[in-house]
Amino acid sequence: FNYTVTTTGVSSPCNNGTATGSIEVKALPSLTGTTPGAVCGEGTVTLGATASAGTLNWYGAQTGGTSLGTGANYTTPSISATTSYWVDATANGCTSARSEVVATVHGLPASPEISAGGPTTFCEGGSVTLTSSAGESYLWSTEATTPSIDVATAGNYWVKITDSNGCQSPQSTLTTVTVNELPTLAWSVPTEVCYDGEFSIELEGIKGLGPWTMGYEINGPEDFRSAGTLEGTTGKIDFDLQGQYAAGIYTFSVISLEDSKGCQASATTLQDNKFEVEVFAEPEVHISINDVVLGFKDEKSYTYGDNLKVTLSGIVSGTGPFDIAWKITDLSDPENETVVDTGSNNAAGVGFVLYDANTLAAGTYRIELTDLMDANGCTPSDIGAYAATIIINQRELTIGGSFEAEDKIYDREVSATMKENKLVLEGKVG
Repeated sequence: FNYTVTTTGVSSPCNNGTATGSIEVKALPSLTGTTPGAVCGEGTVTLGATASAGTLNWYGAQTGGTSLGTGANYTTPSISATTSYWVDATANGCTSARSEVVATVHGLPASPEISAGGPTTFCEGGSVTLTSSAGESYLWSTEATTPSIDVATAGNYWVKITDSNGCQSPQSTLTTVTVNELPTLAWSVPTEVCYDGEFSIELEGIKGLGPWTMGYEINGPEDFRSAGTLEGTTGKIDFDLQGQYAAGIYTFSVISLEDSKGCQASATTLQDNKFEVEVFAEPEVHISINDVVLGFKDEKSYTYGDNLKVTLSGIVSGTGPFDIAWKITDLSDPENETVVDTGSNNAAGVGFVLYDANTLAAGTYRIELTDLMDANGCTPSDIGAYAATIIINQRELTIGGSFEAEDKIYDREVSATMKENKLVLEGKVG
């Protein structure tokens, strides 16, 4: 604005007069707005302010002090407690009053707790629900953002929550979920087995979780059906036929399989695990000395020279050819039994001569089989049943009659005896 200055009342007329001039009044800047800031836990905070004009200056105190910075925004150093800052505006040499701008530090929410809706160790195909303690929002290790998650996969799970201030908690303690695999089957089973044989069923899929319990069902010839359970501790279950099954083809079905953790094989696994085993009959044959079958209990007497032969005289069961081993023991001296002959044959069929007994001298002998195996590799349960004791007697020949000489009648008698394979004649005339 303009102004005039007039001086009067001065005795000297030289000192009276009028002077004119002007004064410029500049507008005082003002703050038009402030923006506080906040941080969770600790860290830097960005504050903001606006002014009608001029430069914004930031301070750490309401009065005095050195400017911390200028500009519409100010970022604090890292702080761990709520702190006040002040800002003013300077324009044309004029400075506004300072206004407080607060940098707030919010405490972090406590780590949430996870509760499990069931066991955290379960079998494949199961699941468990994990639920976080309360929060405004959630973030799981799976990237889910719901209060609860359903878990079917093994692993370590955590959750973080965010409170109403937007602060996120530290992650929770890990919750470990263990998923046990279901047992599966891999057969180590022969397709053929003897009546008294055994085989093994190998179990794979889970290691070290025995003992295993397996339920099975067997169907076979003549409407045969059997069921039961077997247990194993090393991933292998042994099945012993024990001679309980007649010859034929049997279908084995696994109807249940459970490990020590309570995990059961899936229905698909069970359906896919059936196998067939052909059970061979116990071999049974007839071995005969002439027309007498070995195995009779009483001694049988023969006469030297009866053309004795040991033959395969009949096949009751089993598949030829048969590997047959035998031995002949001389029992004539009970205190000194002597094996006089041994041998083995591959008997192709009925009528096959195993041993020609015509070479045996008179005496008492035991003829017995020491081994019998058919073409399927099966042997009888009691090889001792194939034995017999025979007595070979000397053959005697008596020649008798009479004749007349010089009016006398003479009788004659001659006997012929086989001794050591020689014919010895003895007789008299009287």
